[in-house]
Amino acid sequence: MSTATPAAFGATAASSTADRAGSARRGSWRGTILTLVIGFLLGAVTVAAVGFWYLAESEPDFYTRALEATPPAERRAQAEAFTERTVELARDVEYGDTWEQRFTQDEVNGWLAESLPEQYGDQIPNEVSDPRVDLTRPGLVRLGFRLNSSKFDGVVSLAVRPEMIGPNKVALHVEGLMAGLFPLDPATFAPQVSKYLEKYKVRHEWDLAPKAEGAEGAAAGPPVLIVQLNPRAANQAVLEEMEIDGGAVRVAGSRAPTVRLTRR
Repeated sequence: MSTATPAAFGATAASSTADRAGSARRGSWRGTILTLVIGFLLGAVTVAAVGFWYLAESEPDFYTRALEATPPAERRAQAEAFTERTVELARDVEYGDTWEQRFTQDEVNGWLAESLPEQYGDQIPNEVSDPRVDLTRPGLVRLGFRLNSSKFDGVVSLAVRPEMIGPNKVALHVEGLMAGLFPLDPATFAPQVSKYLEKYKVRHEWDLAPKAEGAEGAAAGPPVLIVQLNPRAANQAVLEEMEIDGGAVRVAGSRAPTVRLTRR
């Protein structure tokens, strides 16, 4: 079992190929990861904006660092590198028996800053801006974004620990949800996330009060969202490993064997 990440997160041929590998193929696990990211954003927006009035001026250190001035040319280069790696991954998945790819934190954040608003802006709430990720803690994905609404103006951050529990099956342990420095209950945004995932027919289930193994009556752990990225089928990508460490995320897997029909 490998521990992980949550996703997926121009006018050139490479960009068109990346689009096909993402939004146009929502049945694939790559499209599902992007859908998960947007679903978490929408759920966190609802929790932070509805019933919460506190104006939080503080923001997480990882988010502040991610927003530090980066020259536009460098940011665009990082976004292009992310797109190129995505295209390479899509090609390997399509034609190889096994595949592997690594995305750095800078590449992901470059893509979030430059390409996400252009390619998927219509799916992101108008109140949301500047999403950034942090991959420096082993096994943990931290996602932050700025929310500007009538009831909240500040940074919302989310901490998720992905865990591969089977081929194309990932458990997302939601370890924290913050509005500024104000902690929120991650379980409260589960209905909004589920509503969005159901819209795109993503198979999933929640365990909102998991118990520690072998500890009867032990305190509940963080909520867990279990997602089937793509049912295992012939000639389709099977995600088997996801590792987050050293400021990067590595994914690896294989292609499901072709089902051959024989006549008798």
